[in-house]
Amino acid sequence: MASHPLHKNLQRTLKTSLEGCRRLGILAVGSTLRGDDGAGMLFGRAVQAALRATRPVRVTKVFGGETVPENLTGDIRRFRPSHILLVDAAEMGQSAGTISLIEPHQAGGNFPPSTHAMSLGVLADYLERSIGCQVIFLGIQPATHGYGVCPSRQVRQAASRLAAIIAAIRQTRPARAKAKAARPSRYPKNAHRKARS
Repeated sequence: MASHPLHKNLQRTLKTSLEGCRRLGILAVGSTLRGDDGAGMLFGRAVQAALRATRPVRVTKVFGGETVPENLTGDIRRFRPSHILLVDAAEMGQSAGTISLIEPHQAGGNFPPSTHAMSLGVLADYLERSIGCQVIFLGIQPATHGYGVCPSRQVRQAASRLAAIIAAIRQTRPARAKAKAARPSRYPKNAHRKARS
């Protein structure tokens, strides 16, 4: 699997990846019944709360996909996002709580094993083709997948940290386009005053 752990450059990397993003759809995935497998859902709840608190200036919507994210494709298509941020737990051989940018196309579309009915690689490809958007996949390294187990401290912290970063990025105003040069007036200045005299 092609993955790139994000450490100190996390915010910078995500800001670059979301450059030019007009409408961001955040698809949170995972099972809250299986400990750290619910990392994506933990992030989804955290980022939703952070966005409400900051009132982002850029259009952003969170979709809670849980273990059947494919059921939300209709809602996502109606939202018409330019970018989709898909977040899920991912086995990457890193320390627990590590956040990595995963490149599905370079990895042949093979996402990490999960509890989801549809491969996330297939889902990402479908969304890109049907909407014409860019899908960015972020994986959070889990510590445990046991049923009935509470999420680990590392994963909870990673989800909160990522949520704060995304909220900050969406709060940043996009660069304004250069104003068009004013067209010259067809009439000389103060012409209306001379006409009245």
